[in-house]
Amino acid sequence: MTYVVGGVYFCKSTIRAIAVTICSSPYSIPSLSTAIKFSATWVAVKLGSLLGSVGWFICGTLATYVVSQAVNIAERMVTALLHGKGCDFTIGWQWVIVPVIERSIRR
Repeated sequence: MTYVVGGVYFCKSTIRAIAVTICSSPYSIPSLSTAIKFSATWVAVKLGSLLGSVGWFICGTLATYVVSQAVNIAERMVTALLHGKGCDFTIGWQWVIVPVIERSIRR
């Protein structure tokens, strides 16, 4: 099994800034998930055009997965915001072809 991992941590002030910037209510899961879907698609199109056919495949696959997980990501961010904590996202590939996003709430 191959497991490639990279991740990002958002502190509570960063989560609040992201939520307030992209939607009117920082506690709106539907608005935040829609913004995540559009952002993932936009990043995939930009990176895919720079990296050629292999880039289109990788970016498209990852964007498709992020879009399918957008509600879960938004829910975790809103939960972290309500509890005054940060949120950690670990992004990787399991078995080389299966994208994985693990989410955890921490200080």
